[in-house]
Amino acid sequence: MHLIIQRRKGVGGELIARLTSEYNFASYHPNLLDEWDYEKNLKPPSHYTPSSGQSVWWICKVCQHNWQAKIDNRIKPRGCPNCAGKKPHSDGHNSLATLKPKLVLDWYDNRSPEEFQIGSHYRARWKCHKCEHVWRSPIAKRAQLDRACLSCTGQQAHSSGRDSVAVTHPELVKEWNDTKDPMKFLAGSHTRISWKCSTCSHEWLQSIGVRTRPTGCPYCSGPGGTIPRVVHSDGHNSMRNTNDENARLMTREFHPTLNGKFTPDNLTPGTSKKLWWKCSQDCDYIAGSKCENVWRNAGSHRWNRGQACPVHYGGGLHSDGRNSLQKLLPELIQEWDFEKNENLTPDSVTISSGKYAYWICNSCGNKWQAIIASRSKGHGCSACKKKAQRELFEIVKQLFPNSECQFDYNHPDMRFSETNARMELDIWIPEFSIAFEYQGFQHYESVPFWGGDEAFEKRRMRDLEKQEACSKNGICLLQVDNSWDRGANSIKHLLCEHGFEI
Repeated sequence: MHLIIQRRKGVGGELIARLTSEYNFASYHPNLLDEWDYEKNLKPPSHYTPSSGQSVWWICKVCQHNWQAKIDNRIKPRGCPNCAGKKPHSDGHNSLATLKPKLVLDWYDNRSPEEFQIGSHYRARWKCHKCEHVWRSPIAKRAQLDRACLSCTGQQAHSSGRDSVAVTHPELVKEWNDTKDPMKFLAGSHTRISWKCSTCSHEWLQSIGVRTRPTGCPYCSGPGGTIPRVVHSDGHNSMRNTNDENARLMTREFHPTLNGKFTPDNLTPGTSKKLWWKCSQDCDYIAGSKCENVWRNAGSHRWNRGQACPVHYGGGLHSDGRNSLQKLLPELIQEWDFEKNENLTPDSVTISSGKYAYWICNSCGNKWQAIIASRSKGHGCSACKKKAQRELFEIVKQLFPNSECQFDYNHPDMRFSETNARMELDIWIPEFSIAFEYQGFQHYESVPFWGGDEAFEKRRMRDLEKQEACSKNGICLLQVDNSWDRGANSIKHLLCEHGFEI
């Protein structure tokens, strides 16, 4: 190749290429010469450089289509536009005008229908020959999918606006708050438009079709026409801006990450949506810390009914399990019957739960069912308690062989003031008005296993009430504590202390 390159001074370093006899289109691209139109092109292919921008004529060797294209476009390479489906054949046999002559009746574009194939995506301008509606649509949609006039088929408002929402529903135009032209939309359109209430100035988005039904401003038309269903566009009735104690608490406890797109700013406090909350109150179980229980509840339940954290006001299980039976009374877990309780686990219930659970006594192996709350309050194995009572009962019968002795006697005239339940006497000798009570150590001190301080105080008050009732009814109540040596002599001594000679 003989390419001579010279640098011309004063032209900013521009490179000028001088042609030699070998540097031309014919020499570099002989494969394209059989599509060169020698009749229409006045100069031969050897006259042009390989990258020339000159537009010349070509004849497709496959379909004989005749077209113009720049030389540098052909070497990229780009072939026949007719074969590629981009332009109709030069003889017009596959043009829109030839294949779809009826569509030409609606043609209203500056370009000719003879320039396009029926599969073209060009958005041509059309004018219906029946109703004179003017619109734009891709040629392929009309030619291949047989799409008719959009106005005649009810898909678009007439270009004159005669059937638009502005004409059919002029009252809606008063609240139209959008840049879109109401003259271009039908009353049933699904297009979402911005509206502004003429009564309360609330702004909202809604489809035209929905507005043409009897639905007005969503703020003004709340349930019963009194309670707004949505947040006003100025935000004055949002959860955050509602001047109400419950609403302020809800805003503080609105979970910052679990509610997705919802915030205290785009919801009313009375929303029916179930939302996530995070308790802001002090923890009842860990001193100096916040509760931070996470739970789900409808906004309306919190606002209208005042429902707050279920841990504080419903005895619910904390989301981190801090108030579970397993955490607060781990000693009870030793008697938990995991096999019979199946899916009920100590970490899934609270100490105040009203559910029944199965238990296995560590001392005697007795298996029984009891409410979890009752066990938390100190009620233990009934078999163990009855065993000690039975031993005491047998000794009392030996000491009073000629008298009637009753076991677990419910006195008809003595009742607890709180529950009105009959008071039970472990052993009752009606002839002498003597009663025996076997008292475990939980009756004398606070024990976590038996419910702690609260349960101990309740037991103490019940024991005191029973003592006063016995005294009032002339009954000598003798208390035998759990340190009893299981012998008859200690019982004789107890009777002698109270004036009974055996």
